[in-house]
Amino acid sequence: MCRECERKISLYFDKKRMLSIQHKVANMVRLDNSPEKIKKVGGVDCAYVGDLVVSVCIILDVASWKVLDTSVVVDVCDFPYIPSFLSFREGPASIRAIMHLKERADLLLVNGVGIAHPKGAGFASHIGVALDIPTIGITKKPLCGEIIETEGTERPILYEEKVVGYAMRNIIVTPGHNVKTNDVPRLVLGLMKEHKLPEPLYLSHKLASELKDIIRILYSKD
Repeated sequence: MCRECERKISLYFDKKRMLSIQHKVANMVRLDNSPEKIKKVGGVDCAYVGDLVVSVCIILDVASWKVLDTSVVVDVCDFPYIPSFLSFREGPASIRAIMHLKERADLLLVNGVGIAHPKGAGFASHIGVALDIPTIGITKKPLCGEIIETEGTERPILYEEKVVGYAMRNIIVTPGHNVKTNDVPRLVLGLMKEHKLPEPLYLSHKLASELKDIIRILYSKD
């Protein structure tokens, strides 16, 4: 962790307590089973306007690609961006957005890592454990570990001699909770359309960005 990140944590937050929470989450993560029937998949993403966080969760019907439910939470965020501590920055608003949904997803895609995390408990794992829901983390870059070059399109990511995710189609996919590691590429691939991100996450990212722009315009008029 960089010195500036250490400084931010020491000034405003209890690092020891946060590390303890990550340790507990890591111990509660389960990767020995995957959801058998996936009919509804959700995507969770956040955008920022000043000190406001906009958290969006969208639920799709896998068979028709129809949007079944949408939830948006806008809240004040006083936690700075610090690598490996994203759960404490985006978690509160994201969990509230998920809990406000009428539909429950069989699988949730989260803009953040799962077990591919220095403590084995990234944002996707936090949400999965907290809400007892299967989750997969999706990012553009790995937070930790080494991408192993192979002939296939799915390149494993090794961290501490364990496969913690895969690099595929210019994204990093990693299990969060209640999803087998080797099932992750197949599940994500089945949710891809013409975009770089899986469709549920693409739609939540798109809506969060649109709402961010609207909120910024409203703020500028004050």
